[in-house]
Amino acid sequence: MLAALGVVVPELLDLFGIVHFVEPVWWKVGYAKLQGDTLDYLGIPGFRIAGGQGIIVIAICQALLMVGPEYARYCGIEALEPLGIYLPGDINYPGGALFDPLGLSKDPVAFEELKVKEIKNGRLAMVAWIG
Repeated sequence: MLAALGVVVPELLDLFGIVHFVEPVWWKVGYAKLQGDTLDYLGIPGFRIAGGQGIIVIAICQALLMVGPEYARYCGIEALEPLGIYLPGDINYPGGALFDPLGLSKDPVAFEELKVKEIKNGRLAMVAWIG
């Protein structure tokens, strides 16, 4: 749901002249990058999350970063145990202290209800992108 806010805020900042972006409209950013424009994040020259690299380098980095999670998804989490990686809890849901810092999953009944709410909110966020 923060993605919808991330789409609106750059356009508003550019519209009111607070910060000037190379391209504040989210669907035109990829085109600007393909045309060779540099994308300075937050309008600060030289502040580049992906560096001054081209789209090929960004694609390679993305592919390398996704190897681990996609391997775990394809093989199943339990397939990581021979590699010495033991993940606690339900293998189909992340869980753990990093995913639940407020301890909302202590009550199993409420936890199941929260899972359903999370799915519904995710679906609502995807529908929000339609307009």
